[in-house]
Amino acid sequence: MEKLTDLKTFEDACKILGIDPASVVAPGTVQEDTAALVALAKLFIIVRAANRLVNDGQDWKPDWNDDDQYKYFAYFWMDDNGSSGFQYGDFGYWLSYTVVGSRLAFKTSEAARYIGETFTDLFKAFMVIQ
Repeated sequence: MEKLTDLKTFEDACKILGIDPASVVAPGTVQEDTAALVALAKLFIIVRAANRLVNDGQDWKPDWNDDDQYKYFAYFWMDDNGSSGFQYGDFGYWLSYTVVGSRLAFKTSEAARYIGETFTDLFKAFMVIQ
């Protein structure tokens, strides 16, 4: 995989990072939280793979001491009228300020948009109590 758009599944992300998909588990606390924890564990891996793809094959971690480094994250909308439900809405960026965990930060707006649109179901499973 050489392009961001080749990252289409959790298994693709594992392949990029050299991780066995079967070995990824999230510790369960309560049965109803297990799906959210598994989705979050998968998102950590997918975001890390996406950042590697947009960073010339190198791992990327946000530098919170660098006020000039942009960090992007995906925004989602909830539609109360039921027409489209939970969906990718936009991306945002910050410098050293954040409203989400840095494990879900993206190096580029392109990566935030692509992963937000491609893996909406995992973000929903993590963010929304169902």
